[in-house]
Amino acid sequence: MTGCQPSLCDDSTRARVRAQARWPRSSLPLAHRGELHLWLGDDARARADLEAALAISERTRWAYVGLTLLTARTGDPAGALAVSERGIAA
Repeated sequence: MTGCQPSLCDDSTRARVRAQARWPRSSLPLAHRGELHLWLGDDARARADLEAALAISERTRWAYVGLTLLTARTGDPAGALAVSERGIAA
């Protein structure tokens, strides 16, 4: 199941937009939104946000954690380990 209750999604979106405006060079608002998409089952949006967070800062640890989980749950444990290794090396 993907998505969430409209009021919860709206609140979350408003909070992320405020955080992004307050810290425009931070990758964390995108990483955290990616995590939300991940847990809501929207893997494509999760991957897009997590990769966008890494494009801002390669040292965004939570983005690697999320990408590791995404990769592992597609049945690619070796790929998941490789993502984790990239995160540790960053």
